[in-house]
Amino acid sequence: MSVYISPNRSFRVLRFLGTHLRIWPDDNKKWNFKTDVFFWFCVINYVLLLLPLFNALYLNRKNVVAASNTWIEVSGYAEVLAAFIYSKYKRVQLYVLLCEAEKYLLFKKVTIIKKYANTYAKIFLLVIVFYLFTVFVYWSIEKPITGYEHLITTAVYPFNIRSHPIKGLIYCNQTFNLVYSSILPVFDGISVLLIFNCTHRLKILEHKFKLAKTSSDLSECVREHDDVSRTIKETNSIVRFLVFKTVCSFTSNVIPGGLQILNNVALSQSICQVCIILLVYSRIVLCAECAGNMTDAGEDLLFTVYSTLWYNEEPKIVSMKIFIIQKCQNIPAIHIKGIMSGLGRKYLLTIMYSTFSYLTTLRTVTSDEKS
Repeated sequence: MSVYISPNRSFRVLRFLGTHLRIWPDDNKKWNFKTDVFFWFCVINYVLLLLPLFNALYLNRKNVVAASNTWIEVSGYAEVLAAFIYSKYKRVQLYVLLCEAEKYLLFKKVTIIKKYANTYAKIFLLVIVFYLFTVFVYWSIEKPITGYEHLITTAVYPFNIRSHPIKGLIYCNQTFNLVYSSILPVFDGISVLLIFNCTHRLKILEHKFKLAKTSSDLSECVREHDDVSRTIKETNSIVRFLVFKTVCSFTSNVIPGGLQILNNVALSQSICQVCIILLVYSRIVLCAECAGNMTDAGEDLLFTVYSTLWYNEEPKIVSMKIFIIQKCQNIPAIHIKGIMSGLGRKYLLTIMYSTFSYLTTLRTVTSDEKS
């Protein structure tokens, strides 16, 4: 018996997580003031951790294994900070899109693409579970000594940390930053929600077009298409950065992973590195699958317009259909000009192939040196 997770439930779970993590936008002034205070608290905490991490990176520049571990931490916490700052910068735009998604997903009695919503929700839950497992592995493995005692990260502080109050503050800072990094999979869930809303509306528009009989029906479809196109454009302006930073984080983790292969690190560190790479890749898979379905929905809409009856139609209706076809030529996609032509399964395979080629080459070089 299969389990069905409705879009309404997924939306409420994301809103619950986003609200408690202070990344879900709201129009309440009192709430926004508290969120601004919390924003600066988080920024200061992450800066206070990133500076010692950069110090450790500099001090360990001749030790590839230690430096690669530190670099993984730097890239992870830098991604969290970038996502957090970007969400504040795009708060108003994000609020409008989430309200629109709530309107169409919670109040519209249309269930055209239930299977998409169910699949995304299950993948998101798996990402969350894998994230918790990766954090546990990261917390458990043995790390290089920081200062005088073992801490959560490999950060090196330019002062004595033997004092128990100082050590306690540092430990609290590192624990908070590690736990709060959970905003990353939540942001991925929000990205999927926004893309899913666009896919949902494209499918609704396709359904309406199939039922359109008169010129007034077609005019309504044109207006709806303009509104959906605007939503897709606004969604792309937000989601493309969130996805691109995840791709950068993935690349940033794969490179030190390859360096660790060359230096034959301990098994526990290798397991942790593999878990981190797979976690970031699974986040890209989630967004790419959703973006690919949105592109497919745009192509299906265009095909539906082409497939309608053209003979014995009024000239006005034929002209409107031609006009709609011209508007549908621009297939929707999550893209960045000059960097990412379109997020989808093809882009996902490109990343997988590049990663596999890189790691295989390093493994071959290592084997040749041993022989």
